[in-house]
Amino acid sequence: MISVKFKGLDRLISDLKKARKQALPYAIRDTLNTTAFEARKEWQGQVRRTFETRNTFTERAILVDKARGLDPRRMEARVGSVASYAGKIEEGSTRRGKGKSKPIPTNVARIGGQHGKLVRSSSRLRAIQAARGRKGASPQQRNAIALAVARKKKQKYAVLERRNGGRAIFAVRRKLAPSMVWDLSRRSVRVPAHPTLEPALHRLRPRLEGIARDALLRQLRRHHVFGY
Repeated sequence: MISVKFKGLDRLISDLKKARKQALPYAIRDTLNTTAFEARKEWQGQVRRTFETRNTFTERAILVDKARGLDPRRMEARVGSVASYAGKIEEGSTRRGKGKSKPIPTNVARIGGQHGKLVRSSSRLRAIQAARGRKGASPQQRNAIALAVARKKKQKYAVLERRNGGRAIFAVRRKLAPSMVWDLSRRSVRVPAHPTLEPALHRLRPRLEGIARDALLRQLRRHHVFGY
């Protein structure tokens, strides 16, 4: 006759109950909250790398709503931005002018000549004094007059008419051709999307398993379950 004895079943059953009622719910909640805060940190870092901002509001606007309670079915941690323009940055938008046109800065007006950078203070519309051509002349004549007036008065900018219609503000240079600084010919402009949340989540994804494992081990030790 062969007999088999199982020792420690009472302890095992007790540990399983404690893990189900205490350790696991806390571990799940910790995993959700830690993941949300890590996503917030990655998202803020992506914003810093992508944009040159005037202040830290865009970063500070990214907030976490923590998971609460101990019912895994109702736990939910959220990370999002309270900035009104956050959705437009992520998905793109269409900007329309208040008048006949929507001024659009070119890379010439931006810091470092790079797309997405802020417009230099000296190239902002309110800081520009631009020469204009005389009424009644042809477009070519008006442009020639505007450039001549700008050079004579040593002004850095002139409003010129474009071949495809509309006007634009050009930077006037002595030996170089004028370069467009602001396009004044379009009623609206489509601002392309600059996703920052998706790249942040891609950077976080490889760490998710470790976050969950650490949370579980932490709670097993806390509740002295399975020998921890």
